[in-house]
Amino acid sequence: MSAKEEGQGQDLWHAILSDVASHTASRRLPARNLLVLGEEGAGKTSLIARLQGRKHQSDENSLGSGLEYTYIDVKDEDGGEDVIGRLGVYTLDGSTDQRALLQFVVNKETLDSLVVVVVVDMLRPWQMLESLDHALKTLEAHVASLNVPQWDDMKKKVVQDYQSFTESGTAPAEDSDDIILPLEEGVLTTNLGVPVLVICNKSDGAAVLEKDLDYRNEHFDFIQMHLRKACLKYGAALVYNGKDGKTRDALLRYIYHMAYGTPFAGKANIAERDSVFIPAGWDNAKRVAMLHAGLKNLTPDDKFEDHIVSLQPRKANPTRDVEALNEQEFLKKQQQILSSNPTSKDPEPPRRSAITPSAPTARASGSSSPLPPSRGSSGTAPAAAPAAKPATPASASPAAPGTPGKTADGKPAQSTDVLAHFFNSLLKKPGAGGAAGAAGGAAAPKPDAPKS
Repeated sequence: MSAKEEGQGQDLWHAILSDVASHTASRRLPARNLLVLGEEGAGKTSLIARLQGRKHQSDENSLGSGLEYTYIDVKDEDGGEDVIGRLGVYTLDGSTDQRALLQFVVNKETLDSLVVVVVVDMLRPWQMLESLDHALKTLEAHVASLNVPQWDDMKKKVVQDYQSFTESGTAPAEDSDDIILPLEEGVLTTNLGVPVLVICNKSDGAAVLEKDLDYRNEHFDFIQMHLRKACLKYGAALVYNGKDGKTRDALLRYIYHMAYGTPFAGKANIAERDSVFIPAGWDNAKRVAMLHAGLKNLTPDDKFEDHIVSLQPRKANPTRDVEALNEQEFLKKQQQILSSNPTSKDPEPPRRSAITPSAPTARASGSSSPLPPSRGSSGTAPAAAPAAKPATPASASPAAPGTPGKTADGKPAQSTDVLAHFFNSLLKKPGAGGAAGAAGGAAAPKPDAPKS
């Protein structure tokens, strides 16, 4: 091969490589960043691992402490392996002061290239709204402190993107005759000037809530209703994500759409409670109200915290050994308690009324047996019979002094005196072979010796 032909071959390869390089450069995506917020333990690290296309190990440590960084390679949509962009991912640890670290990610130079993702935990639904509100309010306060000149223009773009949403994924042309409706009441009342995506992580854990906390379908409809209302307030999209990865591909394409403006033709899905997918701009108050039909024992106006409360599964109480007191020690304690208050004025127990035989009554008219005549003289009233003494029942017979129920002088004893006498009779006397004898304390008589 001559030198001329060799030079022509090199020029050909150079032209081919230059063309490929220029074509790749023309498709190269600009730098974009993803800011991931959420409480500690919400599953942010595992979520990012799945978006990167790798499997998250259960023993895998987090990417760092405080502020973590990684990236997602954006590949060609044609199915090739060419990397046409790199999406930076900053994850803020929920256990730290978020505002102190936001300054390293959110500033005047990076704000217009930012997409905010807030991760909430389905296994801890009672923290969802508080975590979402805290994260976005903290971000709003930080962005407002930056005094970004183009912040108002960024807010207008967020409103425009929200209003121009179509399920076909293509925005209407500027010269289109399509009428853009104004925002409904309660929509985008808090505009951060950046796209916001809310991811409800561990959505396949609903079965755990059903088993451990007795959640029913209406509880999950109630949770979804409040989440969607909160998303309308911030103009955010809502996506449920679980270990099964049902929404993983659609979620990744939607993140690219939010970051780079690539077309997204995914449709909303609210039929499956663990695969909810609601793009920003699709939802409205009427569609949220469709969930009201599934509320049987709950009402739409009920507060979230009234029904979604922190209830941990019941655990068996640990067994404890209980040591019983010795019988004699127990009796001594009771005797001390009674003797410490000897003047207790307990009410005297009511006595039984005396049994008085009723006077004979006249029989009804027509009776065959007249009353016996009185012994008085004729024409005079019968002499009054002397009042009969009331019969005394056996239980009311006077007791001997020293017996229970009576004091030594025969007067009725107070209840504390009776109890004291009872416990005193049960106590063993020192030197005695057994317990005390009769209630009066006298020993039982010895049996007579057999007669010879």
